[in-house]
Amino acid sequence: MIPRRWQPVVLVALVLLAFSNSFRGEFFYDDYPAIVQNPHLRHWSTAWDAPDQSPLAGRPVVSLTFAVNHALSGLRPWSYHVVNVAIHIGCALLVWGIVRRVKEEIALPVAALWAVHPLVTESVNYVTQRMELLFGLFLLLTLYCFARRWHIGSVVACAVGMGCKETMVVAPVIVALFDWAFCREQDRPRKYYYAGLFATWIVLAAWVLTGARTETVGFQFRELSAWQYLFTQGGVILHYLRLAVWPQPLVVDYDDWPVALMVTWQAVLVAGLVAGSVWLFWKRPRLGFLAAWFFVILAPTSSVLPIVSEVAAERRMYLPLLAVIVPVAWALCRARSLASFRGFAPSAEPASRRGAKLEHDIELRALQWRQPLVGVVVVALACVTWARNQDYRTEVSIMSDTVVKRPHNTRALTNLGVALVRAGKMELAVPHLENAIRLNPRQADAHFNLAMIRAEQKRWADAERHLRMVVELEPGNERARAALATVRRLMQ
Repeated sequence: MIPRRWQPVVLVALVLLAFSNSFRGEFFYDDYPAIVQNPHLRHWSTAWDAPDQSPLAGRPVVSLTFAVNHALSGLRPWSYHVVNVAIHIGCALLVWGIVRRVKEEIALPVAALWAVHPLVTESVNYVTQRMELLFGLFLLLTLYCFARRWHIGSVVACAVGMGCKETMVVAPVIVALFDWAFCREQDRPRKYYYAGLFATWIVLAAWVLTGARTETVGFQFRELSAWQYLFTQGGVILHYLRLAVWPQPLVVDYDDWPVALMVTWQAVLVAGLVAGSVWLFWKRPRLGFLAAWFFVILAPTSSVLPIVSEVAAERRMYLPLLAVIVPVAWALCRARSLASFRGFAPSAEPASRRGAKLEHDIELRALQWRQPLVGVVVVALACVTWARNQDYRTEVSIMSDTVVKRPHNTRALTNLGVALVRAGKMELAVPHLENAIRLNPRQADAHFNLAMIRAEQKRWADAERHLRMVVELEPGNERARAALATVRRLMQ
């Protein structure tokens, strides 16, 4: 057994080793509008703000951290990755601290298995998804401070977290469920604490009411109703659970995930799991808390509120993954059956002494199995994580990986084409953009980028044709209209 004082050191070392190859990754996709093309990060007076509808809109705490990175390294990605890994380490230490207060013997296994699990790689490697890391950090900090009875610190952490991501709305609910499951016997009045905790929703409402994400989130979309989104999430949630157990294949973009138009068996199964979780929490709150943790944290993104830009995203499992890790860690740490397979010779000792000795021997044998068994699983997951980090080393490599795994994903094909153009491989980009258009003729981004390539090649007729299509699909696209006017002038 590793001494308690050394466990945080071991945990930090494991995370650094697993993510040691992530510090040289490049920016890609949302990193460009959020960081590279975001002028607000260049001045402290505007650092809390972000362009409307950008990934950072309504998330001022995340914007401020990126402003710090910009001050440190400009647009060189290394410092952004260092901070992401540091936040992940902070989350892992908080997981260790929270679990230790509930069941100390599994604290390190739970934190280690979660921290190096390949399913967290998107949140750590994808720079813009620092919002997921910070949401996790402040939710865990809110819960940890509550467990330590630091109520003021808990409320402050919750309020700050509301400026990181809208999913922080679940934090007061999670604390209340934890309180019910683990702290009822203390019978301490906490009405003022809960008043302050739930008042942090006002902070979140202030940012949500700015309409920061009305183009991608809400009930106003005809192409994706709330019911269709809910039915679709049945298959998505089961996919998440499968990846938690067997993290292959991991994909950074699920734009081609099929939308369910009616009730599916997956949706029915997940509804049954939710109902079972409610019953379990009512009957056995400590066991039910894990199920509640999973479904409550996923609820804002995986229930009835349509997110048209991303029906599925692996990073949403960053914290819910713990609901799977905890029972696995507990099973590994309680693997007594491995030791009990070996028989014990009969003894002439009294039955009571013989039984005590037998129990002691079984426990010793179990302890001999537990640590190596947990260590093997941790090392295996860390190796898969290290390999997955390699896919994020360049913009081209991560987009290529996505296209290989989901060849009908037109957004991934488009982004691969854009990445190849940025890498100076214009001719290699053309087939991917054309393939995206073939699969989806209404893929405006593919038309626009292919038009830019054709204009660079002075193939004005092709450029004009693709730009006309963009304007038809997106009448409000001023950039496309300006480019079309320029191309037509050059054709004369």
